[in-house]
Amino acid sequence: MQNGKDNDWKTESLIIDFQNNTKTLVRVKSKYLKLEKLYFNSELDKAIENLTGTFIHKHTCQLWNKENKSYRPYGSGVLLETKQAKYIITAAHVTNSIPNNSNLYIQIGDGMFFPISGDLFETDLSKSKIDLCIIRLTQEFYNKLPDSYLFLPITKIRDHKKLLNAAQYCVMGYPEKSIVKTEKGKGTVAQAFYLKPANDKVFSYYNFNPSSFLILEMSGKGKNIKTDEKEKTESHLYGMSGGGIWLMIITKIGKEYKTDYRLIGIATEFKKSKYYVIIGVRINHLLSGLYHLGEVSIKPKIK
Repeated sequence: MQNGKDNDWKTESLIIDFQNNTKTLVRVKSKYLKLEKLYFNSELDKAIENLTGTFIHKHTCQLWNKENKSYRPYGSGVLLETKQAKYIITAAHVTNSIPNNSNLYIQIGDGMFFPISGDLFETDLSKSKIDLCIIRLTQEFYNKLPDSYLFLPITKIRDHKKLLNAAQYCVMGYPEKSIVKTEKGKGTVAQAFYLKPANDKVFSYYNFNPSSFLILEMSGKGKNIKTDEKEKTESHLYGMSGGGIWLMIITKIGKEYKTDYRLIGIATEFKKSKYYVIIGVRINHLLSGLYHLGEVSIKPKIK
Protein backbone atom coordinates (compact mmCIF):
# COMPACT_ATOMS: atom_id res chain seq x y z
CA MET A 1 0.00 0.00 0.00
CA GLN A 2 1.42 3.34 -1.04
CA ASN A 3 1.48 6.19 1.46
CA GLY A 4 1.74 9.85 0.55
CA LYS A 5 4.91 11.57 1.76
CA ASP A 6 6.33 15.05 1.42
CA ASN A 7 8.57 13.91 -1.44
CA ASP A 8 5.53 13.11 -3.60
CA TRP A 9 5.96 16.62 -5.01
CA LYS A 10 8.46 16.89 -7.84
CA THR A 11 11.56 18.92 -7.06
CA GLU A 12 11.43 20.42 -10.54
CA SER A 13 8.36 22.13 -11.92
CA LEU A 14 7.09 22.82 -15.40
CA ILE A 15 6.82 26.58 -15.94
CA ILE A 16 4.06 28.00 -18.13
CA ASP A 17 4.29 31.74 -18.88
CA PHE A 18 6.60 32.13 -15.90
CA GLN A 19 6.08 35.22 -13.78
CA ASN A 20 8.24 35.83 -10.69
CA ASN A 21 5.81 36.72 -7.90
CA THR A 22 6.81 37.68 -4.37
CA LYS A 23 5.39 35.48 -1.61
CA THR A 24 4.31 36.01 1.99
CA LEU A 25 3.77 33.30 4.57
CA VAL A 26 0.20 32.55 5.55
CA ARG A 27 -0.55 30.89 8.88
CA VAL A 28 -3.39 28.41 8.61
CA LYS A 29 -5.52 28.19 11.73
CA SER A 30 -7.50 25.00 12.28
CA LYS A 31 -11.09 25.53 13.34
CA TYR A 32 -12.68 22.48 14.86
CA LEU A 33 -16.42 22.84 14.66
CA LYS A 34 -18.90 20.65 16.46
CA LEU A 35 -20.68 18.47 13.91
CA GLU A 36 -24.08 16.91 14.38
CA LYS A 37 -25.23 13.95 12.32
CA LEU A 38 -28.44 14.98 10.57
CA TYR A 39 -30.75 13.22 8.18
CA PHE A 40 -31.88 14.96 5.03
CA ASN A 41 -35.37 16.42 4.70
CA SER A 42 -36.87 18.94 2.30
CA GLU A 43 -35.87 21.97 4.39
CA LEU A 44 -32.31 20.74 4.85
CA ASP A 45 -32.10 19.78 1.18
CA LYS A 46 -32.94 23.34 0.24
CA ALA A 47 -30.32 24.81 2.59
CA ILE A 48 -27.59 22.45 1.33
CA GLU A 49 -28.41 22.95 -2.33
CA ASN A 50 -28.48 26.73 -1.90
CA LEU A 51 -25.02 26.57 -0.31
CA THR A 52 -23.77 24.37 -3.15
CA GLY A 53 -25.11 26.58 -5.92
CA THR A 54 -24.20 29.91 -4.31
CA PHE A 55 -20.64 29.17 -3.20
CA ILE A 56 -19.18 25.76 -4.06
CA HIS A 57 -20.28 26.04 -7.68
CA LYS A 58 -18.43 29.36 -8.01
CA HIS A 59 -15.25 27.85 -6.51
CA THR A 60 -15.34 25.13 -9.20
CA CYS A 61 -14.07 25.56 -12.74
CA GLN A 62 -13.97 23.41 -15.84
CA LEU A 63 -10.69 22.87 -17.67
CA TRP A 64 -10.67 22.67 -21.46
CA ASN A 65 -8.16 21.65 -24.10
CA LYS A 66 -8.09 22.94 -27.66
CA GLU A 67 -7.93 20.40 -30.45
CA ASN A 68 -7.61 21.90 -33.91
CA LYS A 69 -10.17 24.70 -33.77
CA SER A 70 -12.53 23.26 -31.18
CA TYR A 71 -12.46 22.98 -27.39
CA ARG A 72 -13.23 19.84 -25.44
CA PRO A 73 -13.72 19.21 -21.71
CA TYR A 74 -10.53 18.04 -20.01
CA GLY A 75 -11.19 18.03 -16.26
CA SER A 76 -12.27 20.09 -13.28
CA GLY A 77 -10.51 22.36 -10.81
CA VAL A 78 -10.94 24.36 -7.61
CA LEU A 79 -10.14 28.08 -7.39
CA LEU A 80 -8.12 28.86 -4.24
CA GLU A 81 -6.47 31.98 -2.85
CA THR A 82 -4.01 32.88 -0.11
CA LYS A 83 -3.14 36.44 0.93
CA GLN A 84 -0.52 36.62 -1.80
CA ALA A 85 -1.45 34.30 -4.66
CA LYS A 86 -4.37 32.71 -6.49
CA TYR A 87 -4.45 29.12 -7.72
CA ILE A 88 -6.27 26.47 -9.65
CA ILE A 89 -6.06 23.10 -7.88
CA THR A 90 -6.67 19.98 -9.95
CA ALA A 91 -5.38 16.44 -10.46
CA ALA A 92 -1.86 15.86 -11.80
CA HIS A 93 -3.06 13.33 -14.37
CA VAL A 94 -5.21 16.07 -15.91
CA THR A 95 -2.30 18.45 -16.50
CA ASN A 96 0.45 15.97 -17.34
CA SER A 97 -1.65 14.43 -20.10
CA ILE A 98 -1.86 17.71 -22.01
CA PRO A 99 -0.46 17.18 -25.53
CA ASN A 100 2.84 18.86 -26.34
CA ASN A 101 2.63 22.48 -27.51
CA SER A 102 -0.89 22.66 -26.09
CA ASN A 103 -2.51 24.41 -23.14
CA LEU A 104 -5.45 24.32 -20.76
CA TYR A 105 -8.23 26.86 -21.03
CA ILE A 106 -11.03 28.14 -18.83
CA GLN A 107 -14.35 29.40 -20.14
CA ILE A 108 -15.00 33.09 -19.50
CA GLY A 109 -18.23 33.42 -21.48
CA ASP A 110 -20.48 31.66 -23.96
CA GLY A 111 -18.06 30.36 -26.59
CA MET A 112 -15.17 32.37 -25.08
CA PHE A 113 -12.08 30.63 -23.69
CA PHE A 114 -8.91 32.02 -22.15
CA PRO A 115 -5.60 30.11 -21.79
CA ILE A 116 -4.49 29.42 -18.23
CA SER A 117 -1.11 30.93 -17.43
CA GLY A 118 1.00 30.47 -14.31
CA ASP A 119 3.50 28.21 -12.55
CA LEU A 120 2.54 24.55 -12.58
CA PHE A 121 3.57 22.09 -9.84
CA GLU A 122 2.60 18.41 -10.00
CA THR A 123 2.98 15.40 -7.77
CA ASP A 124 5.09 12.61 -9.24
CA LEU A 125 2.67 9.83 -10.16
CA SER A 126 5.56 7.46 -10.81
CA LYS A 127 6.30 7.48 -7.06
CA SER A 128 2.88 7.32 -5.42
CA LYS A 129 -0.86 7.52 -5.92
CA ILE A 130 -1.01 11.12 -4.67
CA ASP A 131 -2.51 12.86 -7.70
CA LEU A 132 -2.43 16.65 -7.26
CA CYS A 133 -1.52 19.72 -9.26
CA ILE A 134 -1.15 23.33 -8.12
CA ILE A 135 -1.25 26.09 -10.74
CA ARG A 136 -0.12 29.43 -9.30
CA LEU A 137 -1.89 31.89 -11.58
CA THR A 138 -0.55 35.05 -13.11
CA GLN A 139 -2.34 38.27 -12.27
CA GLU A 140 -3.02 38.83 -15.95
CA PHE A 141 -4.96 35.56 -16.04
CA TYR A 142 -7.08 35.85 -12.90
CA ASN A 143 -7.96 39.46 -13.67
CA LYS A 144 -9.70 38.14 -16.80
CA LEU A 145 -12.04 35.88 -14.83
CA PRO A 146 -15.67 37.04 -14.60
CA ASP A 147 -17.56 37.45 -11.33
CA SER A 148 -19.19 34.07 -11.85
CA TYR A 149 -15.95 32.60 -10.44
CA LEU A 150 -15.07 32.93 -6.76
CA PHE A 151 -11.71 32.06 -5.20
CA LEU A 152 -11.92 29.96 -2.05
CA PRO A 153 -10.13 31.52 0.96
CA ILE A 154 -7.52 29.18 2.40
CA THR A 155 -9.32 29.41 5.76
CA LYS A 156 -12.06 27.27 4.14
CA ILE A 157 -9.66 24.30 3.87
CA ARG A 158 -9.81 21.64 6.56
CA ASP A 159 -8.08 18.34 7.28
CA HIS A 160 -11.17 16.30 8.15
CA LYS A 161 -9.96 13.08 9.79
CA LYS A 162 -13.06 11.52 11.30
CA LEU A 163 -15.67 11.00 8.61
CA LEU A 164 -19.39 11.05 9.40
CA ASN A 165 -21.64 8.20 8.36
CA ALA A 166 -24.01 10.54 6.58
CA ALA A 167 -24.41 12.11 3.15
CA GLN A 168 -22.76 15.35 4.27
CA TYR A 169 -20.07 15.20 1.59
CA CYS A 170 -20.38 16.93 -1.74
CA VAL A 171 -18.32 16.18 -4.84
CA MET A 172 -18.64 18.80 -7.56
CA GLY A 173 -17.19 18.83 -11.04
CA TYR A 174 -17.94 18.81 -14.76
CA PRO A 175 -18.63 15.37 -16.28
CA GLU A 176 -17.78 15.31 -19.98
CA LYS A 177 -21.15 13.74 -20.77
CA SER A 178 -23.11 16.56 -19.11
CA ILE A 179 -23.58 18.44 -22.40
CA VAL A 180 -25.92 21.38 -22.99
CA LYS A 181 -26.50 23.48 -26.08
CA THR A 182 -25.60 27.17 -25.99
CA GLU A 183 -26.17 30.02 -28.42
CA LYS A 184 -22.62 29.66 -29.72
CA GLY A 185 -22.23 25.89 -29.67
CA LYS A 186 -22.23 23.49 -26.75
CA GLY A 187 -20.99 23.38 -23.20
CA THR A 188 -21.18 21.31 -20.05
CA VAL A 189 -22.73 22.02 -16.67
CA ALA A 190 -21.50 21.22 -13.19
CA GLN A 191 -22.97 18.37 -11.22
CA ALA A 192 -22.93 17.96 -7.45
CA PHE A 193 -23.19 14.59 -5.73
CA TYR A 194 -24.07 14.26 -2.04
CA LEU A 195 -22.41 11.09 -0.81
CA LYS A 196 -21.53 8.95 2.19
CA PRO A 197 -18.01 7.70 2.98
CA ALA A 198 -17.07 4.13 2.10
CA ASN A 199 -16.12 1.64 4.80
CA ASP A 200 -12.70 0.10 5.47
CA LYS A 201 -13.22 -2.93 3.24
CA VAL A 202 -13.49 -0.66 0.19
CA PHE A 203 -10.12 0.94 1.03
CA SER A 204 -8.60 -2.53 1.35
CA TYR A 205 -10.17 -3.82 -1.87
CA TYR A 206 -8.84 -0.91 -3.96
CA ASN A 207 -5.58 -0.66 -1.97
CA PHE A 208 -5.81 2.93 -0.74
CA ASN A 209 -4.55 4.26 2.58
CA PRO A 210 -7.33 6.03 4.57
CA SER A 211 -4.81 8.49 6.03
CA SER A 212 -4.08 9.86 2.55
CA PHE A 213 -7.29 9.26 0.60
CA LEU A 214 -11.04 9.74 0.77
CA ILE A 215 -13.44 7.24 -0.78
CA LEU A 216 -17.13 8.06 -1.16
CA GLU A 217 -19.92 5.73 -2.26
CA MET A 218 -21.62 6.70 -5.51
CA SER A 219 -25.05 5.74 -4.19
CA GLY A 220 -26.18 9.22 -3.30
CA LYS A 221 -28.13 11.78 -5.26
CA GLY A 222 -26.88 14.09 -7.97
CA LYS A 223 -28.00 17.61 -8.78
CA ASN A 224 -27.72 19.37 -12.12
CA ILE A 225 -26.61 22.91 -11.19
CA LYS A 226 -28.10 24.47 -14.33
CA THR A 227 -31.57 22.94 -14.15
CA ASP A 228 -31.68 22.63 -10.32
CA GLU A 229 -33.05 19.13 -10.82
CA LYS A 230 -31.99 15.95 -9.06
CA GLU A 231 -30.78 13.34 -11.53
CA LYS A 232 -29.82 9.69 -11.56
CA THR A 233 -26.16 9.10 -10.71
CA GLU A 234 -24.19 9.00 -13.95
CA SER A 235 -21.91 6.09 -14.76
CA HIS A 236 -19.75 8.34 -16.96
CA LEU A 237 -17.85 10.61 -14.58
CA TYR A 238 -14.88 11.42 -16.81
CA GLY A 239 -14.17 15.12 -16.40
CA MET A 240 -14.87 15.15 -12.64
CA SER A 241 -11.16 14.66 -11.86
CA GLY A 242 -9.74 17.70 -10.08
CA GLY A 243 -13.05 18.78 -8.60
CA GLY A 244 -13.40 19.38 -4.88
CA ILE A 245 -14.60 17.08 -2.13
CA TRP A 246 -16.48 19.23 0.36
CA LEU A 247 -17.67 18.76 3.92
CA MET A 248 -21.11 20.25 4.43
CA ILE A 249 -21.22 21.61 7.99
CA ILE A 250 -24.79 21.63 9.27
CA THR A 251 -25.98 23.10 12.55
CA LYS A 252 -29.61 23.10 13.59
CA ILE A 253 -30.67 26.17 15.57
CA GLY A 254 -34.28 25.79 16.62
CA LYS A 255 -36.18 24.96 13.45
CA GLU A 256 -33.61 26.52 11.13
CA TYR A 257 -30.42 25.10 9.66
CA LYS A 258 -27.14 26.99 9.56
CA THR A 259 -24.80 25.68 6.86
CA ASP A 260 -21.13 26.12 6.09
CA TYR A 261 -18.55 24.18 4.10
CA ARG A 262 -14.88 23.20 3.98
CA LEU A 263 -12.71 21.78 1.20
CA ILE A 264 -11.38 18.45 2.49
CA GLY A 265 -10.05 16.76 -0.64
CA ILE A 266 -9.61 16.71 -4.43
CA ALA A 267 -11.39 14.07 -6.50
CA THR A 268 -8.95 12.11 -8.66
CA GLU A 269 -10.66 8.99 -10.00
CA PHE A 270 -13.69 6.76 -9.84
CA LYS A 271 -13.98 2.99 -9.81
CA LYS A 272 -16.99 0.76 -10.43
CA SER A 273 -15.83 -2.85 -10.54
CA LYS A 274 -17.02 -4.31 -7.22
CA TYR A 275 -17.74 -1.01 -5.45
CA TYR A 276 -18.90 2.10 -7.30
CA VAL A 277 -16.96 4.93 -5.66
CA ILE A 278 -15.23 8.28 -6.12
CA ILE A 279 -11.68 8.49 -4.77
CA GLY A 280 -9.88 11.65 -3.74
CA VAL A 281 -6.66 12.85 -2.12
CA ARG A 282 -6.96 14.28 1.38
CA ILE A 283 -6.39 18.01 1.71
CA ASN A 284 -3.28 17.67 3.92
CA HIS A 285 -1.33 16.71 0.79
CA LEU A 286 -2.40 19.96 -0.88
CA LEU A 287 -1.29 21.86 2.22
CA SER A 288 2.04 20.01 2.00
CA GLY A 289 2.48 21.29 -1.55
CA LEU A 290 1.61 24.85 -0.51
CA TYR A 291 4.07 24.57 2.38
CA HIS A 292 6.89 23.62 0.00
CA LEU A 293 5.95 26.61 -2.16
CA GLY A 294 6.24 28.87 0.89
CA GLU A 295 2.55 29.72 0.91
CA VAL A 296 1.74 28.27 4.34
CA SER A 297 4.03 28.39 7.36
CA ILE A 298 2.78 25.32 9.23
CA LYS A 299 4.05 22.02 7.89
CA PRO A 300 1.12 19.57 7.71
CA LYS A 301 1.43 16.09 9.12
CA ILE A 302 1.64 13.40 6.42
CA LYS A 303 1.39 9.85 7.69
